[in-house]
Amino acid sequence: MFKMGAKLEQDSLNIQGSKAKKAKKDCKQKGQGKAKEEKFDNKILVKKEHILHIKIEKRRAKTISLIGKFYLLEKEKKELLTMLRKTLASGGSIQNNYIELQGDFRVLAKELLKKDAWKFKS
Repeated sequence: MFKMGAKLEQDSLNIQGSKAKKAKKDCKQKGQGKAKEEKFDNKILVKKEHILHIKIEKRRAKTISLIGKFYLLEKEKKELLTMLRKTLASGGSIQNNYIELQGDFRVLAKELLKKDAWKFKS
């Protein structure tokens, strides 16, 4: 009875198809580049060898504290994150080997981590 979909000419399909293929190739190439960067970034250091930085970012009119760069196993990063989230009563996540906490916790987070034998720059 009725058929769904638009009927397009063959030429317009080829043009759209080639653009879509190029876009997919670009996405795949970018994705592969990120995977290669992550492979080199997965070195693991002892707690004493880390030198951490704390900085603040504003995202959508909200403050985020960035602490890192942590070269630990994923399990250890998650344990550290849960400890910070519970003691600071804040939300947070792990992104690109940095711990992100919701709010301005520069001083408190630095004190907590220094008690836990972490080193900081300056």
